[in-house]
Amino acid sequence: MEHARYVLTFPVEPDDLLERLGTILATQGMPAVTVRRYAGAYVFEGATAEFMVRARAADALSTVWVAWRDLAQEVGAKPRGPRTDP
Repeated sequence: MEHARYVLTFPVEPDDLLERLGTILATQGMPAVTVRRYAGAYVFEGATAEFMVRARAADALSTVWVAWRDLAQEVGAKPRGPRTDP
């Protein structure tokens, strides 16, 4: 099985975000996806396809912090402009 990684940074974040994400991810079942902090970034990893890691990360983030989509920057991705969708 492949090992996928998804890395995000946020200019501001809730103090307990890592703990809350870890709790949500632990309840999502298999394949397991984990999160850790490294050099100011949130690193989501799992022994599964990249789309699954991204989906699990998005679900966990949406559960614990509604504003994450407006603030997240993917490490290694091109900078994006402001969202224009409603």
